[in-house]
Amino acid sequence: MSVRAVFEFLRKWRVFLEVAFMLCVTGVYVVLVQKGFYPLHIIENRVADWRRGTRPAPDDLVIIGIDDSSFPQQPWAAEELARTPELAYLTPNWPWSRELWGKLADRLLGVGARTVVFDLAFVNPGDGDTQCGAVFARQAAHIAISGMMDVKLDNVGNGAMRTAQIFDPVDELIPETGPEIVGLANVVTDEDGLVRRIRHAYNLDLEKNHELANNPKFMATLKADSYSLSWIAAQKALGSSPALDPW
Repeated sequence: MSVRAVFEFLRKWRVFLEVAFMLCVTGVYVVLVQKGFYPLHIIENRVADWRRGTRPAPDDLVIIGIDDSSFPQQPWAAEELARTPELAYLTPNWPWSRELWGKLADRLLGVGARTVVFDLAFVNPGDGDTQCGAVFARQAAHIAISGMMDVKLDNVGNGAMRTAQIFDPVDELIPETGPEIVGLANVVTDEDGLVRRIRHAYNLDLEKNHELANNPKFMATLKADSYSLSWIAAQKALGSSPALDPW
């Protein structure tokens, strides 16, 4: 076959060859994604970073962290406690009384904070639950606290069964009426330790059986059992549901 004939063949079948090439590339991509091909994840993450770019944190977002320097190495002086009585709750031992978190929420909301979010584990009873819960109930429109979802594989016979369980904070911290304040703090980090994606809605049945995602009837009536902590916090800060699909 001459060179001219080859070019004529390529020109005549150009569209077909382009479609076939794209189908092959798509097929290989789908297979690699299903197989969890590690280099592909790196490429996807780098492309996502490039598209999103670097954005500064909002000026109205303040993060209060707890580290080793938060624990006093010596007793507070009398004049310090007289000036700020709440310092008495900051002891060398963890956990601190939860009454502190109620007082902190009141103080922050009192000076203009729109929402106060606690990314702390409140799953076990603790000192000060009653006092803290009273504040959370009174300020429920401006408070968000964290729960957790635990998903794991249990060996059953010759196979494995997925189980999913939601761990809410203790009852004393959850208002009996009013707006929801609990959101799941689960996040999934990429291989480089960064969090690029956050799920906002969780359904226990779907967590136990991912195949349900292929069931149109189930998906058409899908309801969330819980929402993410960031979703609940955004509702409080914006005064309404974010203009996003939580799924």
